[in-house]
Amino acid sequence: MTVSSDTKFLFLIRHGATDANEARPAILQGRGVNGGLSPTGQRQAEAVARFLADQPLHSIHCSPLLRARETAERTANRHRLSLQQLSGIEEIHVGRWEGLSWPQVMEQFPDEYASFISDPSINPYAGGESLSDLQARVCPAIDRVVLDQPAGHFAIFAHKMVNSVYLAKLLEMPLSAARRIHQANGGINIVRFRGDETRLVTLNSVAHLEPEDW
Repeated sequence: MTVSSDTKFLFLIRHGATDANEARPAILQGRGVNGGLSPTGQRQAEAVARFLADQPLHSIHCSPLLRARETAERTANRHRLSLQQLSGIEEIHVGRWEGLSWPQVMEQFPDEYASFISDPSINPYAGGESLSDLQARVCPAIDRVVLDQPAGHFAIFAHKMVNSVYLAKLLEMPLSAARRIHQANGGINIVRFRGDETRLVTLNSVAHLEPEDW
């Protein structure tokens, strides 16, 4: 990938799978659950590292949560770069719904669930954050990295909703629709910054993953 003197490429990556991600139904894990990768997640992390092996990364950043750090470490080791933890991009705080499945949430918190689903941009997870709360901390954190980054390539390893609210802003989508932006475990988004122009080049690529690990 040829880079002009004013061009930057951000690889924005969701962490590999955890046991909670793979549970059926899936279990909500926000910033309050800090488990590591499952065997599937470890394979996804290796696949991401292989995909990025030939990219001339200048820096690698990650959420402080373990699942993001473990995913990023594979890539950092291949590039012999120090992993830089980025405060502000921890996963959304899901409050009292932490550790529950969506069917359990619907049964135990019917009113709060209905309010959340009607507009998650302003109605928070019960006892947690709304998508507006999340976007207000995520976008400035990522923007600071972009601003400080010299021209070239860099990577940020984060989380499903973190990526979704950032991408919703780039796509000029209503924040209430951000949950519709799918982010697979180990999926890669590529964002190009050139002068004053920001362009989403690739959304949620999974071509580097084995189909069974999608």
